[in-house]
Amino acid sequence: MDFDRLNFVLSPARSRTVDIAIAASRAGWIGVFNAEVDRDPDECSALLARLVRFGGERIGLKLPALDDAWLALLRRAERPIDFVIVNGDDADVEGVAALRALSGKVVVETSAWSDRVADFATVADAFWLKGHEAGGFVGEQTSFMLLRDAARRTQAPLCVRGGINTDSAAAAIVGGAAGVVLDDQLLLLDESPLKADWAGRLKRFSGVETIFCDGGAGARHLRFWSPPGRTDARALAAEIARNGAIEPQHAARPVS
Repeated sequence: MDFDRLNFVLSPARSRTVDIAIAASRAGWIGVFNAEVDRDPDECSALLARLVRFGGERIGLKLPALDDAWLALLRRAERPIDFVIVNGDDADVEGVAALRALSGKVVVETSAWSDRVADFATVADAFWLKGHEAGGFVGEQTSFMLLRDAARRTQAPLCVRGGINTDSAAAAIVGGAAGVVLDDQLLLLDESPLKADWAGRLKRFSGVETIFCDGGAGARHLRFWSPPGRTDARALAAEIARNGAIEPQHAARPVS
């Protein structure tokens, strides 16, 4: 695969290590510290500093919010972070424009292409397209349906997240993507914090074991997984059903 492309690797969410991101950035990819479900910038400061110190040429940070506390974290970094990724649902054009002054490039993630998302093209350097197959908050479209729609409506670089393997990564590039985003696909690497305790389960994991919570028409959905025999995931699904909507705290809750 062409390492000049916008190929990203995310560290596991809620993990207290960024070793996968460090290894990826040293291998020519863009290693990203995934703080998308973290809520305390101060707790993330040491991990970002480790990525800055030991990472390769291109590193990134995925933010959970675009507020003063997270912007202050970027300002404290020893050098500008090459790529900062924000969720389009939680940002606006003005905020993304302000973020550009603190980072090399700004990427907006979306799970549904719309006119509102298209407005970010004036200030964002690229888009992540998070398909239905990915974990966490997702939309109704699969990765390739989302890529097809977005490629028709923007000339901005597009990167596909969700359902990516060696075959689909090549297909994404042929379909117009500038790169791909890997996350759970790499949990068996030596640098993974989950390999030692979870290798047996992860080797048999295919994705069909995940639980999908429908947020309703036009709303965000949630996909997650918990090991067999535990009740955490089912309890979370039941709470979402009682609540009648999916809230940010649902994605942040550990279920393993």
